[in-house]
Amino acid sequence: DLRGGEPGGHRRRVVFAAGLAARAGRVVPPGGTPGFLAGLPVEALGRPALADLLRRLGLRTLGGFAALPAGDVLARFGFDGALAHRLAAGQDHRPLAVRRPLVDLAVTADHDEPIDRVDAAAFAARALAERLHDRLAAHGLACTRLGIEAVTAHGQELHRVWRHDGLLTAAAIADRVRWQLDGWLSGSAGRPGLPTGPPDGRDHPAAAGARRGARSGR
Repeated sequence: DLRGGEPGGHRRRVVFAAGLAARAGRVVPPGGTPGFLAGLPVEALGRPALADLLRRLGLRTLGGFAALPAGDVLARFGFDGALAHRLAAGQDHRPLAVRRPLVDLAVTADHDEPIDRVDAAAFAARALAERLHDRLAAHGLACTRLGIEAVTAHGQELHRVWRHDGLLTAAAIADRVRWQLDGWLSGSAGRPGLPTGPPDGRDHPAAAGARRGARSGR
């Protein structure tokens, strides 16, 4: 099934054919890639100049082009022509593009009583920072952008994003969460305050959202 690639060693050679099959709404069985490609016009290669030349030489299908000796194709059409020849034969030179599913790296903390003291905010910040840093490290990642969210006792949602020109350690993450929580605590009732504490000049706060938490940018 070309929608998922051919098994085993054929997996690297079906990207081009899979794209054509998908556009045509075709399902090609394993091992059927060369036969599927053979009847397609040379224009399917996406190389107009080459397709025009092949047609003038009497080659109208990918099968006809694929039947030419590889050495002769390289000598006559050059490196790009040789790559096109491999595509026509079902031998895609490109590996499949495999993407890992996104991982939710957010960490959160719920408190029965609202945090209203700076020392309590610092404790919450340190715990969140250590959990976030450990979660990032488990995936081989580091933090360069930090989103901090909180919900007040009155249901107000606060949000701020810190961007940093470098990698944030657990201690640096904790500092920024503490600064932000402290800033919100010291702000007026109607508006969150700006964070206290002196960022090192490489931080770029982006203005303000939900349970107290921290997120990382990857």
